[in-house]
Amino acid sequence: MTTPIDVSAAKAQFDHLLAEVRRHGEQYAIQEGSETVAVLISPGDFQAIAQQQQLKEAAWAELETLLQKVHARNIHISLEEVDQDAGDAIRELRIRKKQ
Repeated sequence: MTTPIDVSAAKAQFDHLLAEVRRHGEQYAIQEGSETVAVLISPGDFQAIAQQQQLKEAAWAELETLLQKVHARNIHISLEEVDQDAGDAIRELRIRKKQ
C-alpha cells in the first residue's frame, strides 16, 4: 500500500523514508496539498512498472500490426458492409448471452 506524505514532511524525513523503502519495500506518495507530485518506490517496483509498460506497448504494437493485416485483406469491403457485419455479430452474441 502507498502511504501519502506531505512534501515538507517528506523532505524532513527523507533519510527515514528511503530506509523504509530500501528495507521493507514501503511506497510513499509525496503530496503537495491534495496533488501527488512524486512517488518514492523501490527499484524492484520501478522495474516491474517499467516492464509492465513495455509489455503494454508491445501488445498495442502487435494489435496495430494485426489490424493493418486485417484491413489489407479486406480493403475491397466497404465501411458500410463492415458496420453491418459488426452489428450483426454483436446482435448474435447478445442473443447467445441471453440463452
